Amino acid sequence: MRTRARIALGSVSLLALLAPSTAARGAVTIGQTPLSTPTPTCISQIDLLQPTVTSATKYVVPSTIAQGTLTRWSHRAAAGSGQQLTLKVFRSTGGSNYEVVGHDGPRSLSAARLNTFPASIRVRAGDILGLNSANAATVPNACAFQANGDSLRERMGDLPDGAAGSFTSVANSRVNVSARIEPTNTFSFGPVFSPRRGFAIVPVSLPNPGRLSVSGRGVGSSVHRTLSLSGPGTFDVAIWATGQKRRRLKRRGRVLVAPSFRYTPTSGARRTQSLTVMLKKKHRRHHRHKRR
Repeated sequence: MRTRARIALGSVSLLALLAPSTAARGAVTIGQTPLSTPTPTCISQIDLLQPTVTSATKYVVPSTIAQGTLTRWSHRAAAGSGQQLTLKVFRSTGGSNYEVVGHDGPRSLSAARLNTFPASIRVRAGDILGLNSANAATVPNACAFQANGDSLRERMGDLPDGAAGSFTSVANSRVNVSARIEPTNTFSFGPVFSPRRGFAIVPVSLPNPGRLSVSGRGVGSSVHRTLSLSGPGTFDVAIWATGQKRRRLKRRGRVLVAPSFRYTPTSGARRTQSLTVMLKKKHRRHHRHKRR
């Protein structure tokens, strides 16, 4: 196994790609909400985000998630009806400047309780969780809560997706939001390199660090048990035949094998995909010598 390098590809012998299956679940939670009902702190419409914290859960997508999806978010609302908030995800563009890469809402909040909403926002390592206080100028809300020693960043207004702006620091505060991030587990195969030597090279493109294993009846591979991957990338996996499949390959010069690839991103859900590969091997020619 090695990080994918460009190689000369022979005739493609990828014959069938079966439907993937997913088992188990996994995710990472970022951000924080107060344990009890907070007091209203926002009285105007602002964007706010939390680049750092001095303790507990961070608001930044961790380095173990090169690609992921924010699937739900939570906010503990203050007392009082009519409150609204918009979830936002920001990305640093340098210094005190941040760009909006996605949002959900505005959402209406149930007072004095933890509100949780579904979402679907693509994120990557380093993205930062934040909010927009929505209708706070009319109905104050608890978009932030007190946290001595911490500082959030805020900016007046409501930046749209794709727009960036400069933010200022507000001391002793944390943004009142948490979110669930699921690492992407969808992976793909490149063109299969199948020389007539009894093996094939399958390029496997993986979106996140994690673990990869290969199995299948009559299948041997360069992945010994489970391979730990420190990052995303495209990896070459050698596939060959074993047992009866190997004997058939020697006898006929070609055989079909069906390796099953099981990928589990770090802190994510397992995904299995199978494909059918044609292995080929040249026959040795036996020459008959005439007697003199």
